[in-house]
Amino acid sequence: MKKKIGLSFWVGDSFSQILRAIELGCNFLQVSLEFPFLYQKRSIHLLNEIIDNGLEIAFESPQGAVQIFNPIKEISRSSLKIMNKILNFCSKFNPLYFNLHQIIDISTYSLFKEEIEKRKIGDCKRIV
Repeated sequence: MKKKIGLSFWVGDSFSQILRAIELGCNFLQVSLEFPFLYQKRSIHLLNEIIDNGLEIAFESPQGAVQIFNPIKEISRSSLKIMNKILNFCSKFNPLYFNLHQIIDISTYSLFKEEIEKRKIGDCKRIV
């Protein structure tokens, strides 16, 4: 099995970060997605540059802005729609993997923790 070594990359980074990964001997870049930067022409160009320069690509979901596990159903439903849009977009790049963050940024999280943890399994199955 060939070892895979990667660096973190944000869709707002520059081409020099891609060259740095190659210089360090990396096989892939893990791209941190932050909605709405994802769909900008510059970001799409950088994602294509990663692949064109012989690196594989992996993705990690937005951290905080998209809260699919939020106990407020309207936020959760909206976030699921956004996440599906993001996953459809990412699938075009044949990613190595997709890291789904489970961040829930609400002060009352502890009051809903049990409900949220139960929902995570169903929500993750729906996403997959």
